Amino acid sequence: MCVTAPVITSIAPTQGPSVGGSIVTLTGTNLGANDITSVTLVGIGASAVTWVTSTQVRVVTAAAAAGTGPVMLTSAAHGITSFSSYTYLEGTLCASL
Repeated sequence: MCVTAPVITSIAPTQGPSVGGSIVTLTGTNLGANDITSVTLVGIGASAVTWVTSTQVRVVTAAAAAGTGPVMLTSAAHGITSFSSYTYLEGTLCASL
């Protein structure tokens, strides 16, 4: 049986605070519910991964040092890296009042 590799076509947002807690949506193809084993952003594992559809997964970022790096989704059959990267910004982000 041939298993088609998952592909990430976009992530949104592409940056968030280094304290973590941001919800990031990964959009792509072949994002199987039972196939995803982990998601990392800048080498740090997401604190939560929620499968939405075969084309969308949402993750919650964990705390990390400020920096930019790849987004990697690992599946039971494949490991892939997004064409995009994620940036952890120093400190926290506050909404304007």
